[in-house]
Amino acid sequence: MTVYADILFVVNYAVNLALLLISARLLGIIPKKKRICLAALLGAAGSLIIFLPLNGILIQNLYKMALTFVMTITAFGIHPYRRLIRALLALTLCSFLFAGVMLALQFVWGGILYESGVVYFDISAFELIFWTGAAYGILWLFERLFLGRKEEKNLCGVTADLEGKQISFHALEDNGNRLKEPFSGAPVIVCDGALAGRLSPASPERIRLIPCSTVTGDAVLEAFRPDCVRITYKGREIITKDVYIAKSKEPIRGEYEAVLNSQIID
Repeated sequence: MTVYADILFVVNYAVNLALLLISARLLGIIPKKKRICLAALLGAAGSLIIFLPLNGILIQNLYKMALTFVMTITAFGIHPYRRLIRALLALTLCSFLFAGVMLALQFVWGGILYESGVVYFDISAFELIFWTGAAYGILWLFERLFLGRKEEKNLCGVTADLEGKQISFHALEDNGNRLKEPFSGAPVIVCDGALAGRLSPASPERIRLIPCSTVTGDAVLEAFRPDCVRITYKGREIITKDVYIAKSKEPIRGEYEAVLNSQIID
């Protein structure tokens, strides 16, 4: 197969961008566009290694590990370290799943070249879009099957800030709540509507509509992304902005005023 450097670069940029976005979705992280695009560009530039005479499995594996590490830091940052480790594992897992699919397709179909972690498609644009969508569907199914529910539930203290305003409340960590903002994949805190309304942004551009299913039927919740959320959980503090707060249609009263996606705690 004749491999063209420009096509190789574009294909691997698209593949790496998809893998990074899927990893961010699995982690519930809202990635910065510039960082994640730069990481995909680094991965695409790294694919040009197939034109170099590098021999030995050890050297190739060390190169792939180093490139994955650099891409992870570029896309998700180095701090906090725990998130970096989780992001590295998520990207590695997605890469392994993608590699398995590519090797299987390469075995049954001669239109794909997969070597040293680099993929090259000798196919049309339509076929490329189709198989990329199929890979995303497989990973979505994996998330549904293996990021399951836990039995333990806990109460958390939550403080949210937005545009100089602040609210504090108690939230129930609901292991059955997997609600996410559909475009970013960020987890959602469903908060009492009146309480969340005190923090609503002034600009309507910051409002998102999130569809959800409840025991009473389907609904659409108005949500927004706060500037910062601090969660006190089992003696430790979690600080994040990769989360949305949605206004509940029904009042939430009692020992807690919100229901929290357990992925935020995880």
